[in-house]
Amino acid sequence: MSVRKIWKNIVWCLESILCICVCCKLYTIKCNTSDKISEFCADNKMENNDLISEFREYFNDQKVIVDYMEESLQRLRLECKLEELLEEKSNEDQGDKSYLIYEKYFKLRQGKLARYMNISNAEELGREGFLNSHFTGITIRIDDDMCIQYNNIGRISEYLLPCGIIIDNDDSEYGFMGARAGMDFIEIQSKAYQTEVKVGFMYNKEIDVYYVEYEDDFYIYRYLSYNPEGKNSWLLIEKRG
Repeated sequence: MSVRKIWKNIVWCLESILCICVCCKLYTIKCNTSDKISEFCADNKMENNDLISEFREYFNDQKVIVDYMEESLQRLRLECKLEELLEEKSNEDQGDKSYLIYEKYFKLRQGKLARYMNISNAEELGREGFLNSHFTGITIRIDDDMCIQYNNIGRISEYLLPCGIIIDNDDSEYGFMGARAGMDFIEIQSKAYQTEVKVGFMYNKEIDVYYVEYEDDFYIYRYLSYNPEGKNSWLLIEKRG
């Protein structure tokens, strides 16, 4: 069984468990509500305003819990749908597995990905500048580690393919050789190899952006930072050619 199928089974199990938890919580609320009513009615000293205030506070507390559980369920469903989409794109390719690591993300058409993420309007999406350019492009965050960048703004384009992958989490497994986002330039070069630290800009020419650049047969990897030493770096991956 593939790692992706194992992940799908785990998500399905978690989703099932969460559904059961939500049902149990709703049943508990129903039972507690009956107890609360009996308790409140038995207290002859309680004024009507106090009763209303007590009920409002109680139900607000329960609503927060249920809303959180429902949001968690939606996140799990979204992750499962996204994994299915990525698996579909992976199955379209053959050949070098190292190439497939990123290629499946470069096959995510903007319109389809937006629908999977329940996004209907470009105003809901992020923006990120392009290196040495005054322009920005739409970004769609697919998890805590990664954004997919497109070279358009204004509205969602159905068939547009990504122009870059942005990795901004230092816990990510993705990178060039052993270099990862979040490392400074000294550590990045120690994990990869020595290369020149270049200076550019993003959107605003008055603000310097520092970066180191690597390449393999398929992609260009740029580790960027607003700090000359590369602190809090993020990784931009683009296709060659």
